[in-house]
This record gives sequence, structure tokens and C-alpha cells, in this order.
Amino acid sequence: MSYSAAQVAAWVAGNVSALESKMDQKFAETDRDINSAWLVLSASIVFFMQAGFSMLEAGAVGKKNVINILFKNIMDASIA
Repeated sequence: MSYSAAQVAAWVAGNVSALESKMDQKFAETDRDINSAWLVLSASIVFFMQAGFSMLEAGAVGKKNVINILFKNIMDASIA
């Protein structure tokens, strides 16, 4: 069976547009997954920054005020 060039071109054009549609959908899903991973990573970094700042404040105050500073920072992280 022999096909004309016009028939082959029409078949390729139809399949390419279907393939582009599928690829666009996959790229959208991948983009969403990457954005979610970035959000979780950024949130964890901010949480660890809170803990580091808590240690900095605890080291900057006197021995008797350390518990108060740590409690304040725990409440700050819990409420925020």
C-alpha cells in the first residue's frame, strides 16, 4: 500500500499535535511537583533558621533567662 506525501504529512501533523498535548500535560505536572518540592525545602530551611536564632538568643542572655528565651521562641514557632 502506497501513501501520498499529503497523506503522510496529514498523519504526522495529527500525531505531532497529540504528542505536544501530552508533553504539555506532563510538563505541567512536573512543574507542579518541582514547585511543591521547593516549597517544602524552603519551609524546612526557615524552620531550621528559627532554631538557629533561638540558639543565638540563648547564648546572648544570662544563664537564668535561657529557659524564658527558648520558651518564647518555641511559642513563636508554634503560633507562626
